[in-house]
Amino acid sequence: MTEEVPKKHSQFALYVAAILAAVGGFISGYDTGAISGILAMSQFTSRFPPLDGNSYNQGLFVAAILLTAMLGSLLTGWFADKIGRKWTIMTGSFVYAFGIMFEIIGANFGMMVAGRLIGGFGNGLLTNSVPLYHSEIAPPKIRGRLICLFQLMITFGIVVSYFIDLGTSNIQSDMAWRVPFIVQMIFALGLGSAMYWLPYSPRWLTDKGRNEEALQVLADMRADGDINDPEVQKEFKQIHDEILLEHELEIRSYAELFKGTVLKRTIIGVFIQSAQQFTGINGVLYYAPSIFQAAGLSGTTNSLVATGVTGICNFAATLPAVIWIDRWGRKPTLISGAFIQALAMFVIGGVFQTQSSMVDGNLVMNSTAATNTVIAFIFIFTLAFAYSWGACGFIYPAEIFPMRVRAKATSLTTGANWLFAIVITFITPVVIAATSSGLYFLFGGCCILMGIACFFIPETAGRSLEDMEIVFGDDPAIEKRAAMELGVNVDDFQEIAANHGK
Repeated sequence: MTEEVPKKHSQFALYVAAILAAVGGFISGYDTGAISGILAMSQFTSRFPPLDGNSYNQGLFVAAILLTAMLGSLLTGWFADKIGRKWTIMTGSFVYAFGIMFEIIGANFGMMVAGRLIGGFGNGLLTNSVPLYHSEIAPPKIRGRLICLFQLMITFGIVVSYFIDLGTSNIQSDMAWRVPFIVQMIFALGLGSAMYWLPYSPRWLTDKGRNEEALQVLADMRADGDINDPEVQKEFKQIHDEILLEHELEIRSYAELFKGTVLKRTIIGVFIQSAQQFTGINGVLYYAPSIFQAAGLSGTTNSLVATGVTGICNFAATLPAVIWIDRWGRKPTLISGAFIQALAMFVIGGVFQTQSSMVDGNLVMNSTAATNTVIAFIFIFTLAFAYSWGACGFIYPAEIFPMRVRAKATSLTTGANWLFAIVITFITPVVIAATSSGLYFLFGGCCILMGIACFFIPETAGRSLEDMEIVFGDDPAIEKRAAMELGVNVDDFQEIAANHGK
């Protein structure tokens, strides 16, 4: 077997598992796109008067799902370690479907909010456990690609939801907004059911002492089921030895995330996930119809069409990242994306500042050229986000932590993502109502700072999960690992190392 490249049938099994799990991203992205179009439907806002023209209530309604998503994400660390990555994805899917059912019924505004709160908890479980699952089943050479499938499915979900909204927007009944929710629930139930047939993470199995199962999963995903394949044996030994070592260390608490070089990884992981929100992407995607209307597009249909094109740009630009992210590397991708997004945001803010005016309480663009410029740079912004921070925002945190705290660490970093998603989603309609350009200048400045900061993070492309101890410098496990290889205890190894240093 060619090193780290699965055989033909194993590639199929690996990609099937990765793509099915990535449907969790589709469900999450679908909500992002669907709710923006639903909020623009008069059939929905007339049914729920608190949302009709009230930017504060709209922000609160959209942010409700993000609040419990943050809680779900933070609890994923416990769930993923206790019941496994696979069962956590199943649990998240069914909880999400239960919440969507409340939204479909939609008897009153309170039920709608309750549905979003319940669904958000499932969403939080999914957005943390799916990239975690991908990172632990993938060979190093294509790990970025497999994790990126999650973001690709997010963007695909956004595209599908936009056009379903467009198709149902002319229905003159509550079915205009109920149908999009029904489609979302079908996918949530489908994912929860399909995950039953997918394999467990081999690293989780090894961590639980189920070594024979772990070896068979690796063989199925690398060597057409041949457990005696030398590369399978080599990878299994590397995983087994690392986890055995971590069991001896017995440091698995959340406190471990704030010690030694793991602290460095925690800071970087939280930064990457938080900064993903400070690009402004959720504000743009959730409120795209309103932004396009402010830019001069008249009519709900025109704004929904433009929003759908934005979603297509998001999806199309994620495809190159899926194919080439492991060749490009994480750092160049993040840096280039940040600076292109900054340019786009500054241009959009500048156009709103200089080429718009208030007429009878409404923002009006002074020319068609100004409208076209804003639309074009929203597309450019979306393209830049999709191939860079959209892709790497989930890849980098999922691959940098040691197994003993990986689930807990990613629950913290993804929780930070949801926390700032709440902030950005809530303030976006309020700030847009208060100033035509300030929000875009804020996001542009954040993107500049993010790009500069990424010059100082390590490159992780092509390295195994077990190699991250080396990438990020000495870890408490390093000395113990070396001592085990030499057949001595840690104290003797430290004495040998000290004498050698002299």
